[in-house]
Amino acid sequence: MDDLTLYSDRLGYMNQAATTTLTWPPNTAGTHHLQYKLGSLAEHIVFKVELVGILLSIHILQNLVPHPTPWPKTALIALDNQAAISALSNNTCQLGQYLLDEIHTQLLTLRCMHHQLQVHN
Repeated sequence: MDDLTLYSDRLGYMNQAATTTLTWPPNTAGTHHLQYKLGSLAEHIVFKVELVGILLSIHILQNLVPHPTPWPKTALIALDNQAAISALSNNTCQLGQYLLDEIHTQLLTLRCMHHQLQVHN
């Protein structure tokens, strides 16, 4: 079982695309919740919105650094989009590559800050 789970999902409401991420269990590190509105659904595909959700999850993890005691050893970023999950380990150039590059950069930074933390999806 993971010490911390981050749930990320996309939202489409009133022709607007957004993503939200929250942590569970709330008593581990407090409840953290982030939302990001990307804009029109016509301009933003589901895949891109899911990738932004992953970045929000990593952002929450990075900002937990000084707070929880003890620091979680495992964290799960829960996703429901198979394309986003597959893209994380695919090294070929693809749609949303700039977001994938940022995800990998932020994960590397997080691993440098916390060597024992294992993040998976």
